[in-house]
Amino acid sequence: MHHYKPSHTLSVYTLSAALSLLAFSATGCVWTFEKDWRAAEKCGVPCDNLAGLWEGTWESAYNGHKGRLRAIITKCSDGHYHARYHATFAAVIPYAYNTTHAATEGDGVTWFCGEEDLGVLVGGRYFTNGEANGRTFVACYQADKDHGTFRMCRVHACCGPVAGFPGVSGHAPIPVLTEPVEY
Repeated sequence: MHHYKPSHTLSVYTLSAALSLLAFSATGCVWTFEKDWRAAEKCGVPCDNLAGLWEGTWESAYNGHKGRLRAIITKCSDGHYHARYHATFAAVIPYAYNTTHAATEGDGVTWFCGEEDLGVLVGGRYFTNGEANGRTFVACYQADKDHGTFRMCRVHACCGPVAGFPGVSGHAPIPVLTEPVEY
């Protein structure tokens, strides 16, 4: 005999609705990113050490998860950049988010940092710091329950891996953040 369990049924429907809403909102961000990525590939975007189109990977040092990563980065003002990231998880699950990076330049490298609250379902507040030199982009990210690395090359300007790829300027790898960094 099957017993009706209202609380179980309600929770399944609530979870389904929440996941559907999340998927719908993420798909909207992903769709606009894809459209803007194609337009930027076709028409180009202003570039400097950090601004431009980037493509590579992200990898979690916490759990080993990894995936494809792309970014459209534009300069908003002196020392500030708008970054639109698009990542995949488990090779097929897309996720996109926007953030602002504060940046400083010197010796042919742009160092940047930023933070963004991506919501409890994705790990909460993320802190990022890194460097870019116009060809390569390396950054570390830190959240409450995750930390890892972004590694990308500029689209249409990257001719292959950089020898050793320890960090953009050849220095030791960028340390994992333990708290926000201000430049």
